[in-house]
Amino acid sequence: MGVLVWRMPAAGEPTAKLIDVNVAEVAEALEAPSHRQLRITIDKDVLAVYSVTAERRAVGVLLFRDDDSFVWRVARAKPMSGAEFEAWLERSSDE
Repeated sequence: MGVLVWRMPAAGEPTAKLIDVNVAEVAEALEAPSHRQLRITIDKDVLAVYSVTAERRAVGVLLFRDDDSFVWRVARAKPMSGAEFEAWLERSSDE
């Protein structure tokens, strides 16, 4: 798993929908060490990242990119569901 290059949407782009999480929690989830993340490729330009912050907030982030860009843009973030958290807990068994 490589380094994740990401950004929040710029002016003129669709805004990121943050549901019960803040930008700092999103940043912490996306910048966590890879062994603390679960990354699921949904499509070549859609990625879901799950992680737990230092404050023990379980955060899921959906990212998009345009035309195979190496920079992912935050589209949506929210607390993990129970099923997402279970998948995150089991991530080490897949490594």
